[in-house]
Amino acid sequence: MADRIENLRANLKELEAELASGQELDDATKASLEEVAGEIRRLLAKNRPGDRAPKSLLDRLQTQEQAFEASHPTLTQTLARIIDALGQMGI
Repeated sequence: MADRIENLRANLKELEAELASGQELDDATKASLEEVAGEIRRLLAKNRPGDRAPKSLLDRLQTQEQAFEASHPTLTQTLARIIDALGQMGI
């Protein structure tokens, strides 16, 4: 489980770096992704891997992943890895 947590942390750092890189994202999308990143940070800070992520968090991640598929392929890959990591952890 520790490897999965570290994997999620690494993917979260990648998402944060992509958000900070100045990619062309509208304000609403960037704010939504920053909110999602904050929720993931809070889940990790609780240090209770068995906690379930709110369904809305996973729904938002999946919706954003689909929306970015053509326009932001790197961001899409990062979101896919985060979704997969959360699933593997049972979150």
